[in-house]
Amino acid sequence: MNGLRRVRFPPHQLLLNESSLFKIMQERLKAALDERFTDIEEVKDIQEHGCASCAPSGFIYYSENRKFFNEYEEELEEYFQGIFGDDWMQQFVADKTVSDTVTFKNYCVWMMIELYCLGRVDQLINN
Repeated sequence: MNGLRRVRFPPHQLLLNESSLFKIMQERLKAALDERFTDIEEVKDIQEHGCASCAPSGFIYYSENRKFFNEYEEELEEYFQGIFGDDWMQQFVADKTVSDTVTFKNYCVWMMIELYCLGRVDQLINN
């Protein structure tokens, strides 16, 4: 598959090189995710099934995701803009699961985790 994979997060789609996911991720954000996601089997499960199905501990409740979003808001915004473009926020808000600020922050955090896990699995496969 040459490191390319079509990732679908309705209502938008992107074609990206998974190894490039980490290149634009801020170091502080990547360090926090590296520290939390040490179990590669969990990372693989999230990559395959998503956060809604796997419910990673520390990212289950809205309050946990809101806290993470607020702490890494600038890094998340920069990352999403680099991946999805300038209209990333409109794309996310258009998702049927996003109905207010709380669900928007939850969506952003879960999207970040899923993309992070996608990149980690890609690294394992290509190394």
